[in-house]
Amino acid sequence: MISSMLRNTQQEVSFSWGEQQQHAYKKIKGILASFMTMTMPNQGKPMMLCLTTTPYSISALLIQEVEEQEQLVYYLSRCLHGVN
Repeated sequence: MISSMLRNTQQEVSFSWGEQQQHAYKKIKGILASFMTMTMPNQGKPMMLCLTTTPYSISALLIQEVEEQEQLVYYLSRCLHGVN
């Protein structure tokens, strides 16, 4: 999903924003907006670690259930450098 947008950040690549990049942007925006705010972790409750990898990036979300809803505790996303 993110890889189509990340190609625009590489050196010697002409910038293009097409339907594929717009779709990825809207999907990412929707995912991030669904976690309105981060919450403080409750040490007494289990947490869930969600990992996503592509050839271009690594992302992780730490989630905990609060009042029967999943809440974001922490997130991390990194671009992999030197990928083609």
